[in-house]
Amino acid sequence: MSQKRNINRARLGATVSETDIRLLDEAGQPVPEGEVGEIVVRSRYISSGYWRGEELSAGKFIEHEDGMRSFHTGDLGRRTPDGDFIHAGRKDFQVKIRGNRVDTMEVEQAILKSGLVSDVVVTPVEDQNRQTVLAAYLQELGGSISGMRDALSEKLPSYMIPALMIPIDRIPLTSNGKKDRKRLPKPDFLALTDVNVPATQSCSSIVKTAWSQVLGVADVPEDRNFFDIGGDSLKIVELYRLLSNSWPDKLKLTDLFQHATVARQSSLLSLLAAKTGH
Repeated sequence: MSQKRNINRARLGATVSETDIRLLDEAGQPVPEGEVGEIVVRSRYISSGYWRGEELSAGKFIEHEDGMRSFHTGDLGRRTPDGDFIHAGRKDFQVKIRGNRVDTMEVEQAILKSGLVSDVVVTPVEDQNRQTVLAAYLQELGGSISGMRDALSEKLPSYMIPALMIPIDRIPLTSNGKKDRKRLPKPDFLALTDVNVPATQSCSSIVKTAWSQVLGVADVPEDRNFFDIGGDSLKIVELYRLLSNSWPDKLKLTDLFQHATVARQSSLLSLLAAKTGH
């Protein structure tokens, strides 16, 4: 299925006289033509900083030896061939997931448009493997997690679908009514060290337990592709290490690539168990 992202961005226009606008990457270097970077305004008429806001001004207002000043706006943009600038979101809400740049506000909008929640916060978190994944805090979820994933899969590429979806009664707010991301509950990652399960436990339970550990999610769908819910080549190697404990010298890493859902891996392991009498 072809997944297209329909992103409407504001056209900001071109620069005015005696003002230079640059698009810089995270290292402070100009981005290649057509690429997205932080919008930095350079002029000798820029303020020296926020009023009584030295801490807030640090790193945003830069003095130069030639008398010029730079203001790092925190906004992202790209330049069109005709010289205009297109706004591409806020740097604060940009994160890289599996090598792809993701605007968390765009993911939030897609979740809200599903009609399954009254409000949402999407934020990056570090999983138990110290990899960055997206967590979606869903206020008043009116359906199932799998239903939400199905709805998002129609609108977003797989790397933009949050690996963690956490129902929450109310999203915490600051005293001035803004979403308080610092007070969101921490994800309850599974802290398993190995998959050691009783022989009576089904193959499906073994696979789900392993997926939960590797992906850091408790609700593992049986029919979703491993790579569509946060998996990558490193994580599937970890998955293979866990599952091969129960099927030593029988399970191959290529088997997991070829059978990349819980349902298919469970069937494969059941077949191996029948053949080996395990």
